[in-house]
Amino acid sequence: MKKTIYQIFENKYKKQIVCKIVNNTILALIILTIFSIILESFKSLSLKYGYIFKIFECISISVFTIEYCLRVWTADLKYPSKNKFVARINYIFSI
Repeated sequence: MKKTIYQIFENKYKKQIVCKIVNNTILALIILTIFSIILESFKSLSLKYGYIFKIFECISISVFTIEYCLRVWTADLKYPSKNKFVARINYIFSI
């Protein structure tokens, strides 16, 4: 499972459609989150739809957190010459 997750995030999975779906979903979520933040900055929209913006924000943060944790978890596959701890530290501090 770990190797499959790594391959999906790195676009190396045998079923490229899965990679595209995951990457496009993350990209769409980033764009929608930015759009949501912009809309929330308008007081009238914030007052009327603030709870929807907050729910969407919680969902977005949850998805991004899960994605990041999975990427950190699979970092030892990205840096195979390093031990797991060093590989994860390298990933965390990489640009």
